Amino acid sequence: MTSTHTTRDESSATTSTGSATTTAAPTGTSTATGTPTTPAAASTSEAATPEASALRSMTYEQARARLLDIANKLDRGNIPLEESLRLWEEGEAVAAQARSWLTDARQRVQTTLENAQADQANRADITSADAGVENA
Repeated sequence: MTSTHTTRDESSATTSTGSATTTAAPTGTSTATGTPTTPAAASTSEAATPEASALRSMTYEQARARLLDIANKLDRGNIPLEESLRLWEEGEAVAAQARSWLTDARQRVQTTLENAQADQANRADITSADAGVENA
């Protein structure tokens, strides 16, 4: 007979079945990348929630301000555990969205720089070709 036993602490979950034991990544962490995930990111059905929609409608600056507000509330520590957990989960979702915006911004800058370098190289080639035609 095979028994299953699951234990969970703040950082990981361990499941034992017979002689096999597996350890899951900490809640809120991708096992493949080790990067934080959010409940909204884990489930496509949650992406349609009003909270997810409100998050997507925030600007980066609004998200940053909300993260600071959440951090200050959590740092004070004078709120009930359930409220602390809700704020932490919200903070993780807001942080994930902000990281996404920053990644997109970095990609846009990189693309712009690459295009500018390509344009500069093309202009240099055209100038060299024009100089070659004039010298001929």
